Amino acid sequence: MYLALEEILKRQNVLNLYARIAYTATEDETLTNASTYFHERLGYKKVAHFTKCGYKFGKWYDVVCMEKIIGEHSANPKPFIPITELEELQL
Repeated sequence: MYLALEEILKRQNVLNLYARIAYTATEDETLTNASTYFHERLGYKKVAHFTKCGYKFGKWYDVVCMEKIIGEHSANPKPFIPITELEELQL
């Protein structure tokens, strides 16, 4: 699904993708770091780490921001194309 979404976003002239993910130094019964590893395997890089800024399940967790560049950053970028203006969604 992520790869299909990425192809659609490329056709819309999106250049950067971002993910914000709950993160823990010590995995527990409510949070593992599987999402971080998943995004790394897809080519995302960690660009920020915020300490104890997410509260859930009665605990404070860190949040990491990850980024993936999927297009070229030219001097004159192409305009964003709304999904309603794309030709058939062929994947």
